[in-house]
Amino acid sequence: QILAPDDMAKRRRVDEISVAGPATPRRTIYVARHAERLDRAVEAAGGQWLGVASRTHDPPISPAGRRQAEQMADYLASADVPVSRIVSSPLIRTMQTADIIAERLGLGASSIQPEQGLCEQVISMRAPSAPIFLSPLELSGLLPGARVDASRASLRPVVHAQTDGLAMRDLDRMGKEKINGGDPEIHHWCELHLEHDVRLEADKVDEIAGRITSDRCAVTVDRILHDPQCNKQGILLMCHGASARYIMRHLTKDDTVNSGTVASIAVLTETDSVDVWTATPMSNKHLETPPPAACAEVTDVDNT
Repeated sequence: QILAPDDMAKRRRVDEISVAGPATPRRTIYVARHAERLDRAVEAAGGQWLGVASRTHDPPISPAGRRQAEQMADYLASADVPVSRIVSSPLIRTMQTADIIAERLGLGASSIQPEQGLCEQVISMRAPSAPIFLSPLELSGLLPGARVDASRASLRPVVHAQTDGLAMRDLDRMGKEKINGGDPEIHHWCELHLEHDVRLEADKVDEIAGRITSDRCAVTVDRILHDPQCNKQGILLMCHGASARYIMRHLTKDDTVNSGTVASIAVLTETDSVDVWTATPMSNKHLETPPPAACAEVTDVDNT
Protein backbone atom coordinates (compact mmCIF):
# COMPACT_ATOMS: atom_id res chain seq x y z
CA GLN A 1 0.00 0.00 0.00
CA ILE A 2 1.36 3.41 -1.01
CA LEU A 3 0.71 6.14 1.56
CA ALA A 4 0.40 9.84 0.85
CA PRO A 5 3.01 12.04 2.64
CA ASP A 6 0.51 13.20 5.27
CA ASP A 7 -0.53 9.61 5.99
CA MET A 8 3.13 8.57 6.26
CA ALA A 9 3.76 11.32 8.85
CA LYS A 10 0.73 10.16 10.86
CA ARG A 11 1.96 6.55 10.71
CA ARG A 12 5.41 7.60 12.00
CA ARG A 13 3.82 9.43 14.95
CA VAL A 14 1.70 6.37 15.79
CA ASP A 15 4.79 4.13 15.58
CA GLU A 16 6.76 6.48 17.83
CA ILE A 17 3.99 6.50 20.43
CA SER A 18 3.76 2.69 20.27
CA VAL A 19 7.50 2.32 20.92
CA ALA A 20 7.64 4.92 23.70
CA GLY A 21 4.47 3.70 25.41
CA PRO A 22 1.89 5.93 27.08
CA ALA A 23 3.16 9.17 28.56
CA THR A 24 3.73 9.10 32.32
CA PRO A 25 1.47 11.67 33.98
CA ARG A 26 3.27 14.46 35.76
CA ARG A 27 2.96 14.08 39.51
CA THR A 28 1.44 16.71 41.77
CA ILE A 29 2.44 16.83 45.44
CA TYR A 30 1.67 19.18 48.30
CA VAL A 31 4.08 20.76 50.81
CA ALA A 32 2.49 22.12 53.99
CA ARG A 33 3.47 23.63 57.32
CA HIS A 34 1.87 22.36 60.50
CA ALA A 35 -0.93 24.33 62.16
CA GLU A 36 -0.44 26.73 65.07
CA ARG A 37 1.55 25.21 67.94
CA LEU A 38 0.41 25.39 71.55
CA ASP A 39 3.61 26.84 73.04
CA ARG A 40 3.44 29.94 70.83
CA ALA A 41 -0.24 30.44 71.71
CA VAL A 42 0.46 30.01 75.45
CA GLU A 43 3.32 32.50 75.38
CA ALA A 44 1.36 34.97 73.22
CA ALA A 45 -1.30 34.95 75.94
CA GLY A 46 1.30 35.70 78.65
CA GLY A 47 1.75 32.14 79.88
CA GLN A 48 4.93 30.09 80.34
CA TRP A 49 6.00 27.06 78.34
CA LEU A 50 9.75 26.63 78.76
CA GLY A 51 10.57 24.97 82.05
CA VAL A 52 6.96 23.84 82.49
CA ALA A 53 6.18 21.45 79.63
CA SER A 54 7.67 17.96 79.74
CA ARG A 55 8.64 18.01 76.04
CA THR A 56 9.37 21.67 75.44
CA HIS A 57 10.56 21.04 71.87
CA ASP A 58 7.51 18.98 70.92
CA PRO A 59 4.30 20.92 71.63
CA PRO A 60 0.92 19.82 70.28
CA ILE A 61 -1.18 22.14 68.16
CA SER A 62 -3.41 24.72 69.83
CA PRO A 63 -7.25 24.80 69.67
CA ALA A 64 -6.89 27.40 66.91
CA GLY A 65 -4.44 25.04 65.23
CA ARG A 66 -7.06 22.29 65.15
CA ARG A 67 -9.43 24.60 63.30
CA GLN A 68 -6.62 25.57 60.91
CA ALA A 69 -5.92 21.88 60.19
CA GLU A 70 -9.60 21.31 59.38
CA GLN A 71 -9.53 24.26 56.96
CA MET A 72 -6.35 22.89 55.38
CA ALA A 73 -8.19 19.60 54.84
CA ASP A 74 -11.17 21.36 53.28
CA TYR A 75 -8.85 23.17 50.87
CA LEU A 76 -7.10 19.92 49.91
CA ALA A 77 -10.47 18.17 49.46
CA SER A 78 -11.28 20.64 46.68
CA ALA A 79 -7.89 20.29 44.95
CA ASP A 80 -7.66 18.81 41.46
CA VAL A 81 -5.39 15.98 42.63
CA PRO A 82 -6.64 14.16 45.76
CA VAL A 83 -4.25 13.51 48.63
CA SER A 84 -3.30 9.83 48.58
CA ARG A 85 -0.76 9.57 51.40
CA ILE A 86 0.84 11.87 53.99
CA VAL A 87 4.52 11.83 54.92
CA SER A 88 5.05 13.83 58.10
CA SER A 89 7.76 15.01 60.45
CA PRO A 90 7.42 12.88 63.61
CA LEU A 91 6.98 15.87 65.92
CA ILE A 92 3.57 15.96 67.56
CA ARG A 93 2.37 19.22 65.97
CA THR A 94 3.02 17.95 62.43
CA MET A 95 1.56 14.51 63.16
CA GLN A 96 -1.60 16.02 64.71
CA THR A 97 -2.06 18.34 61.73
CA ALA A 98 -1.57 15.38 59.38
CA ASP A 99 -4.00 13.20 61.33
CA ILE A 100 -6.79 15.79 61.31
CA ILE A 101 -6.34 16.23 57.56
CA ALA A 102 -6.26 12.45 56.96
CA GLU A 103 -9.43 11.90 59.00
CA ARG A 104 -11.31 14.73 57.28
CA LEU A 105 -10.23 13.46 53.83
CA GLY A 106 -11.25 9.89 54.65
CA LEU A 107 -7.77 8.41 54.29
CA GLY A 108 -7.50 4.87 55.58
CA ALA A 109 -5.28 2.92 57.95
CA SER A 110 -1.50 3.48 57.77
CA SER A 111 -1.94 6.51 55.49
CA ILE A 112 0.45 8.72 57.53
CA GLN A 113 4.14 7.87 57.31
CA PRO A 114 6.37 9.46 60.01
CA GLU A 115 9.67 10.64 58.55
CA GLN A 116 12.48 12.04 60.69
CA GLY A 117 14.09 13.68 57.67
CA LEU A 118 11.26 16.26 57.60
CA CYS A 119 11.90 17.47 61.17
CA GLU A 120 12.72 21.07 62.01
CA GLN A 121 16.24 22.48 62.01
CA VAL A 122 18.19 21.85 65.17
CA ILE A 123 18.75 25.50 66.16
CA SER A 124 14.99 25.94 66.51
CA MET A 125 14.44 23.01 68.87
CA ARG A 126 13.29 24.32 72.26
CA ALA A 127 14.84 21.73 74.56
CA PRO A 128 17.37 21.87 77.42
CA SER A 129 19.02 18.70 76.10
CA ALA A 130 19.12 16.67 72.91
CA PRO A 131 15.54 15.60 72.13
CA ILE A 132 14.38 12.12 71.19
CA PHE A 133 11.63 11.56 68.63
CA LEU A 134 8.59 9.50 69.50
CA SER A 135 8.68 6.21 67.59
CA PRO A 136 6.06 5.38 64.92
CA LEU A 137 4.54 2.89 67.38
CA GLU A 138 4.31 5.57 70.10
CA LEU A 139 2.78 8.00 67.64
CA SER A 140 0.29 5.34 66.56
CA GLY A 141 -0.81 4.98 70.19
CA LEU A 142 -1.02 8.74 70.65
CA LEU A 143 -3.23 9.41 67.62
CA PRO A 144 -6.60 7.67 67.13
CA GLY A 145 -7.88 5.92 64.04
CA ALA A 146 -4.91 3.66 63.16
CA ARG A 147 -3.87 6.12 60.45
CA VAL A 148 -0.17 6.12 61.47
CA ASP A 149 1.96 3.62 59.57
CA ALA A 150 3.95 2.12 62.45
CA SER A 151 5.73 -0.39 60.20
CA ARG A 152 7.94 2.03 58.26
CA ALA A 153 11.39 3.18 59.35
CA SER A 154 12.46 6.70 58.39
CA LEU A 155 14.02 7.00 54.95
CA ARG A 156 16.43 9.63 56.34
CA PRO A 157 17.09 9.04 60.05
CA VAL A 158 18.10 11.95 62.29
CA VAL A 159 19.87 11.54 65.61
CA HIS A 160 20.49 14.36 68.07
CA ALA A 161 23.64 13.59 70.06
CA GLN A 162 24.52 15.18 73.40
CA THR A 163 28.23 15.24 72.68
CA ASP A 164 31.14 17.40 71.62
CA GLY A 165 32.77 14.49 69.80
CA LEU A 166 32.61 15.78 66.22
CA ALA A 167 32.48 19.55 66.09
CA MET A 168 29.99 21.02 63.64
CA ARG A 169 32.34 24.00 63.33
CA ASP A 170 34.63 21.63 61.38
CA LEU A 171 31.90 20.94 58.83
CA ASP A 172 33.83 22.80 56.13
CA ARG A 173 36.59 20.19 56.37
CA MET A 174 34.21 17.23 56.22
CA GLY A 175 33.45 15.36 53.05
CA LYS A 176 30.11 16.18 51.42
CA GLU A 177 28.99 12.58 51.97
CA LYS A 178 29.03 13.17 55.72
CA ILE A 179 26.02 15.45 55.53
CA ASN A 180 24.49 14.61 52.16
CA GLY A 181 23.04 11.15 52.57
CA GLY A 182 25.15 9.89 55.44
CA ASP A 183 22.88 7.94 57.79
CA PRO A 184 22.21 8.61 60.56
CA GLU A 185 22.70 12.35 60.66
CA ILE A 186 24.25 13.54 63.91
CA HIS A 187 23.39 16.99 65.26
CA HIS A 188 25.79 17.95 68.03
CA TRP A 189 23.43 19.66 70.40
CA CYS A 190 25.86 21.65 72.52
CA GLU A 191 27.59 23.13 69.51
CA LEU A 192 24.52 24.27 67.58
CA HIS A 193 22.59 25.78 70.46
CA LEU A 194 23.71 29.25 71.43
CA GLU A 195 22.30 28.80 74.92
CA HIS A 196 24.68 25.88 75.45
CA ASP A 197 27.75 26.95 73.50
CA VAL A 198 28.62 30.63 73.22
CA ARG A 199 31.92 29.79 71.50
CA LEU A 200 30.25 29.98 68.10
CA GLU A 201 29.02 33.23 66.60
CA ALA A 202 25.33 33.41 65.77
CA ASP A 203 25.82 33.81 62.02
CA LYS A 204 28.12 30.75 61.90
CA VAL A 205 25.57 28.69 63.80
CA ASP A 206 22.84 29.76 61.38
CA GLU A 207 25.04 28.99 58.38
CA ILE A 208 26.02 25.52 59.59
CA ALA A 209 22.52 24.56 60.72
CA GLY A 210 21.06 25.84 57.45
CA ARG A 211 23.45 23.77 55.36
CA ILE A 212 22.82 20.65 57.42
CA THR A 213 19.06 21.10 57.14
CA SER A 214 19.16 21.94 53.44
CA ASP A 215 21.23 18.87 52.57
CA ARG A 216 19.15 16.60 54.79
CA CYS A 217 15.86 17.82 53.29
CA ALA A 218 17.16 17.33 49.74
CA VAL A 219 18.12 13.72 50.48
CA THR A 220 14.84 13.12 52.29
CA VAL A 221 12.51 14.37 49.56
CA ASP A 222 14.46 12.54 46.85
CA ARG A 223 14.09 9.30 48.79
CA ILE A 224 10.40 9.93 49.42
CA LEU A 225 9.67 10.59 45.75
CA HIS A 226 11.46 7.38 44.71
CA ASP A 227 9.93 5.23 47.45
CA PRO A 228 7.40 2.68 46.07
CA GLN A 229 4.81 3.75 48.68
CA CYS A 230 5.13 7.41 47.69
CA ASN A 231 5.93 7.31 43.98
CA LYS A 232 2.39 8.37 43.12
CA GLN A 233 0.09 11.35 42.72
CA GLY A 234 -1.09 13.46 45.64
CA ILE A 235 1.58 12.93 48.29
CA LEU A 236 1.32 15.52 51.10
CA LEU A 237 4.56 16.41 52.90
CA MET A 238 3.81 17.80 56.38
CA CYS A 239 6.76 19.95 57.38
CA HIS A 240 8.09 22.80 59.48
CA GLY A 241 9.08 26.18 58.12
CA ALA A 242 12.72 25.32 57.45
CA SER A 243 12.09 21.87 56.02
CA ALA A 244 9.29 23.17 53.77
CA ARG A 245 11.52 25.97 52.53
CA TYR A 246 14.52 23.76 51.74
CA ILE A 247 12.42 21.02 50.11
CA MET A 248 10.76 23.54 47.80
CA ARG A 249 14.10 25.18 46.96
CA HIS A 250 15.58 21.79 46.14
CA LEU A 251 12.70 20.69 43.91
CA THR A 252 12.26 24.01 42.08
CA LYS A 253 16.00 24.80 41.93
CA ASP A 254 15.07 28.29 43.13
CA ASP A 255 16.88 29.55 46.25
CA THR A 256 14.48 32.48 46.69
CA VAL A 257 11.45 30.30 47.60
CA ASN A 258 10.13 30.87 51.13
CA SER A 259 7.79 28.97 53.39
CA GLY A 260 4.95 31.29 54.41
CA THR A 261 3.20 31.15 57.77
CA VAL A 262 1.93 28.19 59.78
CA ALA A 263 -0.87 26.20 58.08
CA SER A 264 0.34 27.27 54.63
CA ILE A 265 0.20 24.93 51.63
CA ALA A 266 2.02 24.90 48.28
CA VAL A 267 1.24 22.81 45.20
CA LEU A 268 4.20 21.36 43.29
CA THR A 269 4.05 19.79 39.83
CA GLU A 270 6.69 17.87 37.89
CA THR A 271 8.04 19.42 34.71
CA ASP A 272 9.56 17.83 31.62
CA SER A 273 13.00 18.66 33.01
CA VAL A 274 14.49 15.89 35.11
CA ASP A 275 14.00 16.43 38.85
CA VAL A 276 12.65 19.98 38.42
CA TRP A 277 9.22 20.96 39.76
CA THR A 278 7.10 24.09 39.54
CA ALA A 279 5.49 25.43 42.72
CA THR A 280 2.77 27.80 43.75
CA PRO A 281 3.78 30.17 46.57
CA MET A 282 2.98 28.80 50.02
CA SER A 283 -0.35 30.32 50.99
CA ASN A 284 -2.72 30.38 53.97
CA LYS A 285 -5.63 31.93 52.03
CA HIS A 286 -7.71 28.86 52.85
CA LEU A 287 -7.80 29.92 56.52
CA GLU A 288 -10.90 31.77 57.70
CA THR A 289 -8.73 33.85 60.05
CA PRO A 290 -4.98 34.40 59.48
CA PRO A 291 -2.83 33.36 62.45
CA PRO A 292 -1.89 36.21 64.81
CA ALA A 293 1.59 37.58 64.28
CA ALA A 294 2.88 36.08 67.54
CA CYS A 295 1.91 32.60 66.32
CA ALA A 296 2.45 32.89 62.58
CA GLU A 297 6.20 32.12 62.66
CA VAL A 298 7.19 34.05 59.58
CA THR A 299 10.86 34.84 60.23
CA ASP A 300 13.71 32.80 58.77
CA VAL A 301 15.37 32.43 62.18
CA ASP A 302 12.38 30.69 63.74
CA ASN A 303 10.60 29.21 60.73
CA THR A 304 9.68 26.02 62.55
